[in-house]
Amino acid sequence: MNVLPEALRESTTVFQRGWLSSNNVLFAGKEGTAIVDTGYASHAPQTLALVRQKLGARRLDLIVNTHLH
Repeated sequence: MNVLPEALRESTTVFQRGWLSSNNVLFAGKEGTAIVDTGYASHAPQTLALVRQKLGARRLDLIVNTHLH
């Protein structure tokens, strides 16, 4: 059973990454976009590519890092 409201499910993307990387959560709602946990600096090109692929021409409005890698 999925307990998230439909609007949140539709606006949330989880990028699951491999071992020794970082999972990222991207929110793209009506009010704006945000990514939670950008991951390792050495994986920045992959993170940017994933975000760009999902957002297209939309701008990323907010970055939230919950911890340091």
